[in-house]
Amino acid sequence: MFHNQAFGPQAAASYLGQGNVPCYRGHLPFDDGSTQVRRMWSLWTAHYKRFRSILMSDAVHVTRPGQNGGAIETSLHVNASSTESFANFFNPSTATVSRPVRLPMYYANVPRGATLQLAWGGSLVNPSAWPVPSNTTATVEEDYTLRLQLSMAPHSFLWLSITPS
Repeated sequence: MFHNQAFGPQAAASYLGQGNVPCYRGHLPFDDGSTQVRRMWSLWTAHYKRFRSILMSDAVHVTRPGQNGGAIETSLHVNASSTESFANFFNPSTATVSRPVRLPMYYANVPRGATLQLAWGGSLVNPSAWPVPSNTTATVEEDYTLRLQLSMAPHSFLWLSITPS
């Protein structure tokens, strides 16, 4: 698929999903003849464009892989002038990881006790590749955090659009 096997679908999802706009140079950075690769780039580019305003805002790196005995990398995009936040979760390990995650909504200018809409997503190319939580609502705690319980399949990623109710 990719001429550089170290760069694959997970890397593209990570870069574009976290708001990093890559610039690739060189002859054929990916196999242009593959409809699967073309579809992946098309879906992730559309995802990036849909959430561009929040993805280009400040990012808070909440947890790194392996921190505190877990393997979920968490980043949160926030903008105190916006009504939307956006979180990315990545499990780089070879095991399913279940653990609580706390998102610091203080940086998003969200008050304590606010009710938020949570819209989840995952693999855009193969939506059934791993479980994605159902859309729901949640309340910001007294310490300005949004508490989530995540269970992530090996080598999976999830994204979360957070908006006020």
